[in-house]
Amino acid sequence: MNDLLIDDSSCLYPREALGWEWLEVNGSGGYASSTVMNCHTRKYHGLLVANLAQPAGRYVMLSKFEDSLCLDGDEHFFSCHQYPNFFFPPVRHCLSKFSLDSAPQFTYQISGTIIRKTVLLIQGENCVLIKYDLENAPNDLVLRLKPFLALRNFHGLAKQSERFAAVTTPLNNGFLITPYPEMPTLFIRTNVNSKFLSAPHWYNNFEYPAERERGYGWQEDLFVPGVLEVAVQNGQSVIVAAALQEKPLQLQKKWTSELRRRSRAQEQEEIIAAGFPPEDREHIRQLLKAGRQFLITSPAGRPAIIAGYHWFDVWGRDTLISLPG
Repeated sequence: MNDLLIDDSSCLYPREALGWEWLEVNGSGGYASSTVMNCHTRKYHGLLVANLAQPAGRYVMLSKFEDSLCLDGDEHFFSCHQYPNFFFPPVRHCLSKFSLDSAPQFTYQISGTIIRKTVLLIQGENCVLIKYDLENAPNDLVLRLKPFLALRNFHGLAKQSERFAAVTTPLNNGFLITPYPEMPTLFIRTNVNSKFLSAPHWYNNFEYPAERERGYGWQEDLFVPGVLEVAVQNGQSVIVAAALQEKPLQLQKKWTSELRRRSRAQEQEEIIAAGFPPEDREHIRQLLKAGRQFLITSPAGRPAIIAGYHWFDVWGRDTLISLPG
């Protein structure tokens, strides 16, 4: 599925759309994943799920951004949450199209304004970039980004805790936070001028129906340190990064470099696909693209094959079975 049009005016949250999932990987065992509505239905969903050396394993660092655009006196949301007996926001979602080519992209329409949101993981790094492009937009818009933090093993669930150190440290166009001493620091920044408003708060009882169906725990508490606000103009691109490295990030340069790397990979796939009959080439392209997601370099620097997403790890049996493919 490369393109998906969302057209169901009879329902605020189309049931099928909550079952359509996307996956973005970083080649190190980390990933980003959710539904096309950006409403998590699994405890394994997250925007930055990092494969760490210490503590060892995959950890949901950043669960999601509650991202929205303030336009004409109203706030329009690009993500949503399922709580007990209701969804937030309780209004019709403005998603009009989802596409999956080189990276997951979501197109939103608010009156005549078009917002394209793209999620990109950087190869070999625990870094996720989210880019917002605006078209046909009036002036004096405000993009609001509210980060929901989990900082827990991807098999677990976060609960409100007094151990959680809620103190943030301001950065240029962002902030950093180290809630637990045993966990790495999380850095969140934008590529343009932004303002961070500290407002620490726990949000309780997010629900993940896929986990309930599997017979596992399915309610979680997430922490919000505050809100990033960005004043945006028509035609402007805003990139927000969540990463586990302190070094200054040239976000536009990283974005362009990662897209070039993916373009080179696609060129190699085209060369391979050209060796097959025309009716098979699209299937071969998709198989190559999907297969590449399972090849990783572990935190120890060793090549490995992930047994499956979302919850499988590197298993010798599954690696040997997959090698002929």
